[in-house]
Amino acid sequence: MGAGTMTDDKIRTAKPRPKKPTPAQAKALRNMLAGKPAFIHISGRSASGGASGTLVSMFRRGWIEWNSDRTAKLVTAAGKAAAETS
Repeated sequence: MGAGTMTDDKIRTAKPRPKKPTPAQAKALRNMLAGKPAFIHISGRSASGGASGTLVSMFRRGWIEWNSDRTAKLVTAAGKAAAETS
């Protein structure tokens, strides 16, 4: 086994760490909490592509969710907590 690899025992006993938002995730969460579009601060094709990945990652972490008719994204309690830790 090379340096930095984890054994099966270490993987099974590893404790989950709370997820801290990346700067892009934190900015998007703060924008949404302020009632602004999540990615109002970006421009250009490259930034827009990165924004879609950021959005997906925030859904996966449970920081945002759709409203009942799927027309708007809402920040969850976990998302508010994540925005406060950044």
